Amino acid sequence: MTATSKSLQKITICYTIILHTFQLICKIMFRSLLSYCLVLFAAWTMKCNCGKYSPQNKVRIFVAIITQILLFYAIMNVGIFMPCLEYLSNLVQSIGKATSVATSALFGYVGGTDPACAPFDVKNSSYMFILAFQALANVVLVSGLAAILTYTRILPTISRFVGYFFGTIFRSNDSIGMYGVSKMFFGQMDSMLMIKSGSEYLVKHDMMTLMAMAFATSSAAVIPGYCGIISEVCPDAMKYIVSSNVINVISVLLLCMIIEPFDRGGKVCHANPYNSFMSAMTTGINDGARVWGGIVCTLLGMTALVAFGDNLISSISPDLSIRKICGWLTYPFVYMLDIPSHDREFVSQIFGTRVAINEFLAFFDIAEYAKQYSLAPQSIRTSVYLVNNFGNFAALGITVSCFASMVPSLKKDILSVAYKAFLIGILATFMTASLSNIIL
Repeated sequence: MTATSKSLQKITICYTIILHTFQLICKIMFRSLLSYCLVLFAAWTMKCNCGKYSPQNKVRIFVAIITQILLFYAIMNVGIFMPCLEYLSNLVQSIGKATSVATSALFGYVGGTDPACAPFDVKNSSYMFILAFQALANVVLVSGLAAILTYTRILPTISRFVGYFFGTIFRSNDSIGMYGVSKMFFGQMDSMLMIKSGSEYLVKHDMMTLMAMAFATSSAAVIPGYCGIISEVCPDAMKYIVSSNVINVISVLLLCMIIEPFDRGGKVCHANPYNSFMSAMTTGINDGARVWGGIVCTLLGMTALVAFGDNLISSISPDLSIRKICGWLTYPFVYMLDIPSHDREFVSQIFGTRVAINEFLAFFDIAEYAKQYSLAPQSIRTSVYLVNNFGNFAALGITVSCFASMVPSLKKDILSVAYKAFLIGILATFMTASLSNIIL
């Protein structure tokens, strides 16, 4: 074989490898891009009856899409972003630890003490977690802190600084910007308390955006629990969970721009309702206690209603459940997420668990299915992006109760946009999952 023939052979082999690689990338990115565009189209079909998009709105939507993509890429590939986000997450977790000290002192082992200190043998420590007296009790401390920071004018200053970024790109006001940043790390109740001083200036569209953010994200307080559940099957769980909280907020803002393309930029006047430091502390704590009570009662009622509906469905057919129905309904979106064909049914059922029950059980399903059915790493990663949020029927009751108690003047508007916001939250998680398959 001559030197020319060998060169041609090498060129042919290299060309074949490059061609197949390009076809594979195109196949992956095409389906993921198609899934991303499908979410944008779904948002467009939900558009309010407000005429055509103005040229300014089209430019803002395009800029928002570019910002979302660049931010996701930066978080996953630029070294400084992830450590900063993890540091802030750890700071939020310290609030949970402080609350645990108080609840265990008041309620004993029910409030979250060490299982070894319980007055009986603990066979499964997971059963020691009592939502009402542990995680939800954080709202009392956060409410007190928010009131103190409002009185000292620290919170309004941060709100204006954050609102400038969100207002420039997404044309939202300071309160939405502050809530968005808070929701990347805090729960929906805690984040709402952060913008209490400017809540009187919120309108119906603002409530829809805020509620959608609540459904599309989780809280730093529960991230260690999530990571612990799936650590064996997903070593990079922390990276995926933290990045999904950030990008889901951006996804919600982008979808809301498409659904209701109104300019709501500008500053919000954050009034100072407190006369002294002591007034701020006591009022904030009392407000937090009132919100906590409403959330506990609403969560009880919503969970019971879902269980009752599940029993009715299973009485018709033992093989049916709300969880399975939700999984079937979301299968077309899961199909578009470009995961291996043998994993799609399992991923859709995992997502159905998240919607019908809660994200904790969905993470347990990820760990179980990954071992039992050998899910591909891409399927596990996509599942993490899909279930890391509070978008379930029980959380719907919590969010409505929290928002209605914080802004009673908009209670009717909150109830009217609750399910629309719930759907936007689901679309936002699919958008972020699609984006993860394009970038990662």
